[in-house]
Amino acid sequence: PEYMEKANLAFLNETIGYDMKPRTIQTYEYDSDLIQSGDFIAIMRLNGVDEIIMYGTGTHSGHSTMALRMDGELYIVESQDGWYWPVHGIQKTKWAQWVEWAQNADFHFSHLPLSPEAREKFNETAAIEFFKESEGLPYGYHNLAFGWIDTEFNNLPPLAPRGFLPIVLSILEG
Repeated sequence: PEYMEKANLAFLNETIGYDMKPRTIQTYEYDSDLIQSGDFIAIMRLNGVDEIIMYGTGTHSGHSTMALRMDGELYIVESQDGWYWPVHGIQKTKWAQWVEWAQNADFHFSHLPLSPEAREKFNETAAIEFFKESEGLPYGYHNLAFGWIDTEFNNLPPLAPRGFLPIVLSILEG
């Protein structure tokens, strides 16, 4: 609802200084031939969950996916908890189906192609093999915490005191 969008926008602005400017709603017909294996698809939804992820990780997206071409088809591979998708866990979805579900879920998504240097290093065969080994595994909530504690110092989100993490971990341990 509109009140939730406004509250989430205010939260992002007040906590991490991210001032999203309003845009007119547009549907953009994107040429899927431009999307290559390894390209990043960044997703943001004004639902409260993505804003907590953005706050904790310092990013401007709340969900991350990757394009991967397999058997001549373009897929989006991701770990999804099934809130907006019918499947839970690490999965692949054909591009056209993924776009339909993303639109139904009010996802804002951006295609970020690999740089030429990164594309040169990207090993599509290894990525496909890794995906096939991982497909069906559960969604990785535990990995979310590592986005918040990824460096030795100054890695917690703004407003979280330095002693916050040891206290939370000791509570969770008990």
